[in-house]
Amino acid sequence: MQDHLVRLPRCLEGTKEQLLDENSQALQYLRTYYQTRLDPENYSGKGWYAGAFFDQWNFDSVEVENPTRFTAQDIAAVQCLSISFKARTVAEILYLRNDDLNSWLEKAVDACAQYSKLSDIPPSVTDYRGKTKDVSDDEWAPFVLDKKLREIDDVDVVTASKLIARKLPHIYTIWDKKVTKLAGVEDRYMRPLQITLQNDPSIEEKLEALRLAAGLPISVSLIRIYDVLAWMEQTHDPISSQNPIVGNPG
Repeated sequence: MQDHLVRLPRCLEGTKEQLLDENSQALQYLRTYYQTRLDPENYSGKGWYAGAFFDQWNFDSVEVENPTRFTAQDIAAVQCLSISFKARTVAEILYLRNDDLNSWLEKAVDACAQYSKLSDIPPSVTDYRGKTKDVSDDEWAPFVLDKKLREIDDVDVVTASKLIARKLPHIYTIWDKKVTKLAGVEDRYMRPLQITLQNDPSIEEKLEALRLAAGLPISVSLIRIYDVLAWMEQTHDPISSQNPIVGNPG
């Protein structure tokens, strides 16, 4: 089966130098999205993005907090991305299924320990193309963790991806309908993005330069920067929002 590449946000078009211009759309998107997080003293109570608080609370630390345990902080962080948890779901994640989920989370973290970002992972590792419910326990641990989370009634693909991305921010992508629509992938998203980044290293160079120019710490991963840009373009750009991309890109 052929791998498809994602279609990039239009705001990432151009050279790295062009994207770093003070008036570039990409830079403005990032500064707007993270403004309240970066400059809380000027918080006005209006027009700010809760999603900026999804990234770990200790913004400047390169270490993930409680890397092998799901905690109440993770629940709160995911809620910043428009996820509402039922009380029973919280109890399952943090207590009833906590030991099993944490066991698989630890395996997932261990499986990714040698990779610093999504593009570092060999394509063979992420080449599972079956259905999530059929993932066997000897597949790549993050995929198994996704399956385990989605065994909880109220946890779907979106919620599971956000919980895992909270713990593997540089590796695991958030599944968002607006982002995947812009990317031109309806089903699987992480692997197409992975292949796209591997095929064109200049994309990550642009994302890294934008992260620095926007004043964001390295704890905000490159794929998180990409997701924010894609989401902002899809929700704020009249062309993207009125003419959503469908189907697979060429």
